[in-house]
Amino acid sequence: MVVTAICLGAVGAGTTRLLTQLTQNNDSSEEEKEPLPTVGINHFDVNESVQQEKANCFSLFCRRRRENDYSLHKLTIREFGGALQAAWLTYLQGTLNRNLKGIIYVIDVSASSRFSEAGVHLVDVVESLERHRVAVRLLIVFTKVDLVEESCKDRVLTEAKNLLRLDHLSRWSDFCTFDQIEYSAITESGLSNILNWCQSLYAT
Repeated sequence: MVVTAICLGAVGAGTTRLLTQLTQNNDSSEEEKEPLPTVGINHFDVNESVQQEKANCFSLFCRRRRENDYSLHKLTIREFGGALQAAWLTYLQGTLNRNLKGIIYVIDVSASSRFSEAGVHLVDVVESLERHRVAVRLLIVFTKVDLVEESCKDRVLTEAKNLLRLDHLSRWSDFCTFDQIEYSAITESGLSNILNWCQSLYAT
């Protein structure tokens, strides 16, 4: 079974860098290059890492078993570019009947002036899911935390959460559950937690 998730974020929020690191699709020769803004829809695949435990089995049976397991445990993430922000809800409605399990919503904590705008779009997304009665897990990823001074980080994150209205949305929503992770593309802190969250979608 192929599980579907979508990733949303404003232009420059770091969605492409996150998904590239998450799926290990980046080429080492381009690792230091800044990704271009996504103006369409990108597709990324995450395979269940537990299959690595079977890597030492070389029999035909094991190879076929691994191939079957991979086909049963595959997460496809569709990245909707920030340039298409006005059309997010249209694209979202097109995925509701395609085994949608999760939404990754990326917030650039170094751009505090855009917190309110991000909050408006998040409310729109949650309202659309509630209206269609679709049970989905939402992961809020606070990215670029390394660009915020350590002494200010708690204050900035609190401001972001307040403007995103996360406490209100989690109490109000009947169909959505919310998780939060801080992430840095430079140090890759939080990346393993995001991967674990993605893999947990297989069981939902």
